Amino acid sequence: DILSEPEIPEKRIYANLLWHFGRGIAFARKHNIVKAQGELIQLQKNMQDPQMLDHPPAFNAAIAGAEVAEKMLEAIIAEENDDINKSVLLLEVAKKREDAMLYNEPKDWLLPVRQYLGSALLKAARYKEADRILKEDLKQNPENGWALNGLAASMIIQKKKAESIKLQQRAQKAFERSDVKITAPVF
Repeated sequence: DILSEPEIPEKRIYANLLWHFGRGIAFARKHNIVKAQGELIQLQKNMQDPQMLDHPPAFNAAIAGAEVAEKMLEAIIAEENDDINKSVLLLEVAKKREDAMLYNEPKDWLLPVRQYLGSALLKAARYKEADRILKEDLKQNPENGWALNGLAASMIIQKKKAESIKLQQRAQKAFERSDVKITAPVF
């Protein structure tokens, strides 16, 4: 859907950056790596704008969220290029950047990196690490259906069926109002 949305005007630097971020993910997931990388380049171009540094003292500068977005998009592109180890490394950087942001309600960065890192760790067959990361996400975002789905998938792989069933039930409850069926830790 995001690929059919009109462009956010360039003068709205951060909003335009997020538009490129979303498009980059969409292109990467469609295996159009060239276009995904083009969106990453546009995102990085926006990061150079001086407006990205302006912020009130109690809030994060837009560059903080942009730096998380940059590493997440690079990681998703690497994942879709079948370089899961690079993806994990980039997501670990993104997680550190997200953790370094000032805490606000609502959060200045709303897309938890740990979901993506947990998913990449599952693909890398690093199940214990994935479990740890997804549980960390649940401490920060209680009953997050995405993290619950990731943990449920991990339990299935590890042949822990009873634990998986409980996690799946919690995830179903978290998504009971959703209009799409969610079964993974990320889109």
